[in-house]
Amino acid sequence: MIYLDYAATTPCLPEVIDAMLPYFRTSFGNAASVDHAFGSAAKSAVDRAREQVAALCGANPEDVIFTSGATEANNLALNNNLRLITGTIEHPSIRDTAQSSSSARRVEWLATDSQGIYSIDQLNDCFNSSEPTMLSLMMVNNEIGTIQPMAELSSTARNHGAILHTDATQAVAYLALTMEHVDALSLSAHKIYGPKGVGALICKSRLRRHLSPTLYGGGHERGLRSGTLNVPGIVGFGCAADIAISERTKRTNHLTAVRSTFEDTLATIYRRKVRVNAKDSAAPHIMSITLDGVNGRALVNAVRSKVSFSLGSACATTKSEPSYVLLAIGLSERHANETIRCSFGHELDKVNAMEAAAEIANSANALLEFFAA
Repeated sequence: MIYLDYAATTPCLPEVIDAMLPYFRTSFGNAASVDHAFGSAAKSAVDRAREQVAALCGANPEDVIFTSGATEANNLALNNNLRLITGTIEHPSIRDTAQSSSSARRVEWLATDSQGIYSIDQLNDCFNSSEPTMLSLMMVNNEIGTIQPMAELSSTARNHGAILHTDATQAVAYLALTMEHVDALSLSAHKIYGPKGVGALICKSRLRRHLSPTLYGGGHERGLRSGTLNVPGIVGFGCAADIAISERTKRTNHLTAVRSTFEDTLATIYRRKVRVNAKDSAAPHIMSITLDGVNGRALVNAVRSKVSFSLGSACATTKSEPSYVLLAIGLSERHANETIRCSFGHELDKVNAMEAAAEIANSANALLEFFAA
């Protein structure tokens, strides 16, 4: 079985598991129980992890707010009374949050071009109000891989005095991040070979003073995220962050080569047109592919015993309608339903890529013949 769904989740690295294990048994203290040695040890481990996660983007450790993942971080980032500008291809945790609060919050929506890039001109037009405004746009799209021009978006936002938040979940393992261009960013550990169930909102005071908690209780995480801290998960997140920083360039170069091999093999074997969506602007690990004439769900089922990939975002696979991301970049409903997402990790090599692409292409060819018969 070849796994091609790394955008959904990654396996924990052995080093990450080793780092976490003591905090399940011997060092099991509550990080808020600092009156004794067990709690103090847990707090020290959390403090160390906070520094490691902050280093992913050159942030201050005190700006790291640990959460259960990027979905919670995104919800927390939007839990304010600021006017909101966001986009039509954002993750559901941004899109649905914006829509659910639209009766109380002023929301404006940015469209994209066929590559999934937001228009700076349209963004300028959205700043037609003197109200305090927040701009929230994903750095790397989780479904088609588009990398947004964050420096330009940041410059535009700052020219209008707006606060900029970005969901950097899919960017952090492969792009050098900096807080220079943003006021806040969201992350999940399980996208960078860390554990599931832990993430962070890294947030400067410029946005933090506008936030209201989504969870109330003991006032943990500077009063913004109450609840006993997931110490093993946070330690694993910190370890994974360390490794991501040291291996970022190596991983990116490797995946660029793997992706190219996969695409070439698929295009050579499949008998009809292969279209890579957002090809000119995508991160190296995410490939959105439209295979002309073959239903994506039928293809996923045809190869499920040999290759694992998805139709799109793992957060939207239970929905039967075509992907709103694909429709937003101009695909027809038919082509959206003929689209799959393959995403790559550093464990894959060119041989794996060729084998997986060949299996997908040959199965797609067989489906063409079956439905033509």
